[in-house]
Formats: sequence, structure tokens, C-alpha cells
Amino acid sequence: CKIISPDIVVITAIGDQHLERLKSRKMLAMTLFEAMQYSNKEAKFILTKDTVTDFETLGIDIFKLYEKERFIIIENNENMQYEGKEIIAKELSEVNKYNAQFALKVCEILSIPQEYVVDEMKKLKIPDRRSQEITRDEFMTIDNSYNISLNTAKAGVLDGLRKAKESSKKLVVITGGIPEVGDENRQANFEYGQFLFKNNIERLIVLKTSLAVEILNGYSFNNKDAEN
Repeated sequence: CKIISPDIVVITAIGDQHLERLKSRKMLAMTLFEAMQYSNKEAKFILTKDTVTDFETLGIDIFKLYEKERFIIIENNENMQYEGKEIIAKELSEVNKYNAQFALKVCEILSIPQEYVVDEMKKLKIPDRRSQEITRDEFMTIDNSYNISLNTAKAGVLDGLRKAKESSKKLVVITGGIPEVGDENRQANFEYGQFLFKNNIERLIVLKTSLAVEILNGYSFNNKDAEN
């Protein structure tokens, strides 16, 4: 950001990823804040109210540091829209729809033609292995085999459960675990295993990674039939 000062800064969240390297959410917040620090003097900042609150909680009061006119605040429950027109993107998960709202705001700032944005949004698909949905016969599979956040992994599964129920299908979840955990989220894989058990996943496929044991320990913690 020092080399190329941004004109637009997008911060989707201060999440729970990369803490093995960044050590804490506070350090994560400080690292993300660098994009704002080294932006152009009139750069726009796009984020949610929750992220503003998280910055304050972690010791960075961004509203005191910058004029409020520079902020574009996205509501967490906001529907996808572009210049007042509702955007349909059936292939996206709820997490990806949330992220897409930020991209749409960037498009508005850059005055991208509405017809182009609407058309491109219809074509979007979830990247492979990131809460990707695969539907065959009576099963719906959520492929979470590449995921660096417990929060987004949970959100992907909950979205899959909802869709599986609506279509009367059985849910299968594939996971390789949550890597790069730090002291603040050391139990992430154990918690993920517990979460999957509590939500009555029809089938769980755990890849043979170094994190598999922690997931299975969490899954079997209150599950007498885990061996089956």
C-alpha cells in the first residue's frame, strides 16, 4: 500500500483467519488498517458497522481518524443491489453474497454500466472447495476442503443445511480442517467437529490432513456412535 496507494479500501471483516502468522485479532486489525493508513487522501473505505465496532474494540477508532464522508457502510443483512436494481446470483452461497455486496459498491464508485454488472453477476460461481455445492441424486455435498476460517466454514454448512432441507436432500460435508490457527482460536477444529455433530450432518468426509484428528475428536466428543 505504500508503493501503490489505494483509491478504494475494502475490508470485509476482521475475522479469525491467518492467526498462526498474525498471532491475534488485534494484529490482524492493525494489518488490515495499513490499507487505510497508506491510501490516497480522498480514498473511500467500504466496510460494515460490525467491522467499525471491531476496530474500536481492538483499539483503533477509525471514525476519529478519518472524515465520515470517506466511509461507505454496508448493512450486514442488505440484499444485493446495484444502483437500486436487485441482483440475482443463484450460484453464490450466503457468505459469497455478503462479499459480493462490497464488490458491487466498488462498481458503483467506478460507474460500471448496470447492464454489464447484472449480466456478470448471473455468471458468478463459487470457487472450488470453498463451500462449493455439488448436488447429485438425493445428496447435496458442501465441499469445505479449502477453508481458512471457522466462521465461514460454519456459515457454509448452515447455508447447505437450509438448501438441503428445502430440496429434501441429504447433506454431505467434506472438510480438511481450519489451518493457520493461533492462540485465540486454537480449538477451531475441535469446535468445528462439535458443530458438525450437533447439526446432524448426514455424512462427514474428513480428508487426511494434520488437522483431521482434532475434527474427529470434536465430532466424537459427545457422540457414542462416532465409530460408525
